[in-house]
Amino acid sequence: MAFDYLRRTDFSQLPEGRYELDGDRVYAMVQRYQPKPLADALWEAHRQYLDVQYLAEGSERMGCAPLDDELPVQQDYDPQKDAALYHADGEFFVIHAGSFAIFTRTTSTRPVWRSTGPTFPAGCARWW
Repeated sequence: MAFDYLRRTDFSQLPEGRYELDGDRVYAMVQRYQPKPLADALWEAHRQYLDVQYLAEGSERMGCAPLDDELPVQQDYDPQKDAALYHADGEFFVIHAGSFAIFTRTTSTRPVWRSTGPTFPAGCARWW
């Protein structure tokens, strides 16, 4: 369902916001943003949802690190946002327009790190 949505949606025509695909079980967040410098991009992890990061335009660096009990917590888990923030070290990669990355509940991610390009639309689908 989430992948079908990513494949058939023209994000350049879609307003920012949350789009429920299967109630609260599967939803998409459409965001437009300027990627941040590395120092401003935080490591985050989710407990309830899988996180599929899809990039509609440009390119963006992302980080991924295993989530374990040893990671120092920067901000405690917030169930309303389904997110906790961490201090971590991980591997980095570049995602390009039309590509996606999947982050499970066992990883922390460092999205929206500047690579190239101006503000661009991105789709994020989450499900559990």
